[in-house]
Amino acid sequence: MPTPPPPRRGAEAPKAPPTASNDDSSPANSSAPAPAPPAKTQPPARGPTPPSNDDSPVPLTTHLPHLDLVVADVTPLQTAPRTECPKCGVRVRYYCSSCLVPSGPAVPPRMPRLPFTLDVWKHKYELKGKSTALHGRVLAPDDVRVWDYPNETDTYDEDPGKVLVLYPSPQAQLIGEIDPTSFTHVVVIDGTWYQAHQMVRDAPFLRRAGVRHVSFANPPKTSFWRFQQKSEQHLATIEAMWWLLREYQLAHAPAEFTAYDNMLWYYTFQYQRILGSYETDQQRKLNTRLKGAFRSDLDAARGRARSPTPGGQESGDGTGDGDVKRARLDEESATQHTVDAKSAAAHPRS
Repeated sequence: MPTPPPPRRGAEAPKAPPTASNDDSSPANSSAPAPAPPAKTQPPARGPTPPSNDDSPVPLTTHLPHLDLVVADVTPLQTAPRTECPKCGVRVRYYCSSCLVPSGPAVPPRMPRLPFTLDVWKHKYELKGKSTALHGRVLAPDDVRVWDYPNETDTYDEDPGKVLVLYPSPQAQLIGEIDPTSFTHVVVIDGTWYQAHQMVRDAPFLRRAGVRHVSFANPPKTSFWRFQQKSEQHLATIEAMWWLLREYQLAHAPAEFTAYDNMLWYYTFQYQRILGSYETDQQRKLNTRLKGAFRSDLDAARGRARSPTPGGQESGDGTGDGDVKRARLDEESATQHTVDAKSAAAHPRS
């Protein structure tokens, strides 16, 4: 005879059927009351989570995403309240991810005109609230355009010979080795690495003759707070846009190589508030898969260093995979090295 399945977790135990009795007052004949179900226990508290979308100030770390970064003060964003988007009226805190305009009293720093147009091709499955590339449009609206792939990119009709694609293919050239008068637009792919590969492979315009690929000579370690499968030199999209401009300046105007660092203004704020939440809560578990400059700064902020373990992984103090999810909620919908400008200008590959 098959064994009946165990009762569902949290379900009350079945009550025993009542026994017949002619004297309800007799203790011997009265049925004992069914025992109360055990009280449900709550999981232990995990400590304070990073600041959410309320109006309270968030803790900011003093670390910068990149050591040689020259970026405007981000503290006005710390207490920015939700205000209505000046275009669509939706209440947002920092900028409207639909209209791509800033909102509230925290005024973005003025960006100088970029030396070329950055055309962001955003994959249709890349959520606006988590796309760092949109920061570029908000901060440099005259020189950054956003195209939804594939719905809008089919109408992209620039001269192929004047277009570069930021993609690390085997035939990619370094930005410092390309004649600056030979191009006017750089297409930036915004999506996962799998999506980016598909877009470069399938988009008709990107396969046209004359379109060239461009990559970096010496990218820094990413300071992005999300885990990724790629190496530490695979940057977040807004980091890639900033570093492209940085290497361009090092090759053609080394004295002004920090001119476009404010491209990371929103990114720096997000980085500082997420890392600051870890500094504030020293007991918060770390995701051992985090890597790059963000993890290095996180370890430094907590006064510990990672060491290799026999399994080949780096030691941490937890396996909190939920940290990445909490980091995503922190976003609004939205070895580091110092560059020697003169040396980099003379030796772009160094």
